[in-house]
Amino acid sequence: MTPELITFAGSVDGIRHAIQAGATHVILDDPAISCRSYQDPDPKRLDTLDRLLHATEQYPNCIFSVNCDKLFHTHEFDLLDRVIARILDSPVRWMRVQDIGAMAYIAEHEPAIRIILNTEMGNANAQSMAAFSQTATRQVLGNELPVAAIKTIQKTVDTQYELMVHGPILLQYSYRRYLGSLMETERVIQGSIDDTDYPGRHFPVLDNRHGHFMFFYMDRCLLGYSSVVLGLNLSGWIVDGRGQSDAYLTTALSAYRHCLDAQTTGDAKPVQAVSPRPLKPMFFLVNNTDQERQAERDGLVLGTVIDVIKGDCIHVTLCEPFRGFQAPPRLLLP
Repeated sequence: MTPELITFAGSVDGIRHAIQAGATHVILDDPAISCRSYQDPDPKRLDTLDRLLHATEQYPNCIFSVNCDKLFHTHEFDLLDRVIARILDSPVRWMRVQDIGAMAYIAEHEPAIRIILNTEMGNANAQSMAAFSQTATRQVLGNELPVAAIKTIQKTVDTQYELMVHGPILLQYSYRRYLGSLMETERVIQGSIDDTDYPGRHFPVLDNRHGHFMFFYMDRCLLGYSSVVLGLNLSGWIVDGRGQSDAYLTTALSAYRHCLDAQTTGDAKPVQAVSPRPLKPMFFLVNNTDQERQAERDGLVLGTVIDVIKGDCIHVTLCEPFRGFQAPPRLLLP
């Protein structure tokens, strides 16, 4: 079965554009319940969700899910009740969450709703996925999982999986926000943090009512490895273009649509041409931080490499025999 091509839409026009570009599954994104929304939500209203749910009736051949990945505090579960009520009053029956308490609450109070779990972090092994599969119908695989680990998990836990094949990589999240965002009329702040040690690396920042987010300076793109992704037989491929231009999302969706239809490897060049950030596969082929890399030790071992500045220098923590050794400003190694 061909995987669903999945993307986000926060407006009625966004739904239409996504489907025209090839999406077969659209995630309805209301800023009141969407953690990473680039729109300013009214926390007391769900007007956007109402409009989006109503618009789904125009597209009977498309699958829809409601993005509810907000992290709920104890006093906010009345909002979750209102979201559930609206979904039950519509044709949509899929709901996306990352809050484990919200997942349990939905399963207990309305088992007719099918849950897609996307924890982003903390769900990287077969044991946790087996436990969550007792409640969630689908799970989104973590972005840090290399393809070998994904295959191992699939052999162990028989459930439906999705993978973000294209989009931003979250580095850190905090409920604490910029002070300025609390003082300004505009409650959503977008910007970037520059790495002074590596000029040209700009880490995108999003600050909204749900908290503060920082992303990697490169975005994930698996177009060059789409034949490998096809071999995983996933339920869905996610293309996350939130915060990007319409041209970016349309170009990316069309490229992945071609991969799925032709069952072939894609070309990332057209997407890179409209992307504000570099596009790389990230950890998909191998996550080197999970491996013990042992160099061939046929010479003198000085210590452990802790940082490499390309074209400049290597920082090393010296082994015990060399502690106290005063290295010259530049130590030439063979």
